[in-house]
Amino acid sequence: MIYVIGGPTGSGKTALAVALAEAWHAPIINADAFQMYQEFNIGTNKDLPFISQYKPYLFDEVSPTDSLSVASYQQRFRTLIKTLLPKHPRIIMVGGTGLYMKASLYDFEFAPEQPSLDISKFEKYDNRQLHDYLATLDLPSSQKIHYQNRRRVLRAIAIHESTGKTKSEIERTQLKTLLFPTTFVGILPPREWLYAQLEKRVEKMFKEGLVEEVKFLVKKYGRHVLAFQAIGYKELIRYLDGEITLDDAIQLIKQSTKRYAKRQITYFQHQLPMRWYGNWQEAFEALTR
Repeated sequence: MIYVIGGPTGSGKTALAVALAEAWHAPIINADAFQMYQEFNIGTNKDLPFISQYKPYLFDEVSPTDSLSVASYQQRFRTLIKTLLPKHPRIIMVGGTGLYMKASLYDFEFAPEQPSLDISKFEKYDNRQLHDYLATLDLPSSQKIHYQNRRRVLRAIAIHESTGKTKSEIERTQLKTLLFPTTFVGILPPREWLYAQLEKRVEKMFKEGLVEEVKFLVKKYGRHVLAFQAIGYKELIRYLDGEITLDDAIQLIKQSTKRYAKRQITYFQHQLPMRWYGNWQEAFEALTR
């Protein structure tokens, strides 16, 4: 049985995963996209003592210069799960990237990983114009992709040009059948409590050296690796470039983190059959009694 622990960032997912892993002697698999990147630690709220002690799978294993897609995560997960399921009656999958969970646990198939596209045709398009063009081809996909995510917008356009089908059409053909015995567990604390925790967490990140981490990573990798799209990093790059003040960056990170938590809640509520609990202790008691 795979126990999937999902919910908004800061809700206590890792605490539940650790408690269950100790109770069941079960392995843990990460399902948080940015926590897979090496060296991106403070801004992704990566719990390094947890990683060192429990050695969870799919944590901290992708180079910042690599581009991690949903399809590549799916492949990594399915290769791993084939080796773990015969050995362990219970496996814990924990994280906040619901799409990674859905794509890995259900019979999700993807369009070509690198569909061909003559990018030069779109060089004169700014992000908004490119997104508007995608909307004329594939309105459902354009509604799911932020206009500033140029890479994903271009990929959706490329899928249409290379296959003759839209990304949303391909996704609708999926049967969405579970491939493994799975129990979905969601943690959803009261909104006010969650937001207060997230504000405290952002402040803690700065005390732990988030600015210094971003400076180091920018110097080492440049500004254009995909991992810099993570909340906390993209805002601080704007600060380092002199576009905003440090106080502005801190407030933007707090706002973005709360908005991200809200999007996570919406996704898990509508896309996966979660059984919800108000905190991780309540979930632990229900699962172990």
